[in-house]
Amino acid sequence: WVREEIRENIDYEGLVWDHPCDADIFDGYVELMTEAACSTKETVRICGQDIPTALVRSRFLKLGREHVEYVQDCLCHATAAIGNIKAYTLAALYNALAYALNPGWVLCIMAIVCAGIAGGLLWMSLPRKKQTT
Repeated sequence: WVREEIRENIDYEGLVWDHPCDADIFDGYVELMTEAACSTKETVRICGQDIPTALVRSRFLKLGREHVEYVQDCLCHATAAIGNIKAYTLAALYNALAYALNPGWVLCIMAIVCAGIAGGLLWMSLPRKKQTT
């Protein structure tokens, strides 16, 4: 039932009608979300965090067409090399609810968090006290 509900919520038929060349990509999104949402494990790893499967399922069932189009657009315009496209796409879909309204942030945040360098960048950007000698 999860796959059908995801397809209905994202207006799968409309997406494929409007973007026929991307049908395989939308199929992949649906399968990826279904796989994660129906996992028999207690948690799903997204951006290095173990997130309860029930929460992942809940988020994916809230996604609409605009979120999927947003993720597709972001992935098409990504300029950085993506090492693990499955993990990156899973994270993009999971975070789409939070970031679809703030388009400039999603790729930046995902690149930082998923690459595991958030702490290093934050540390580098902190103001430093001048050393007195």
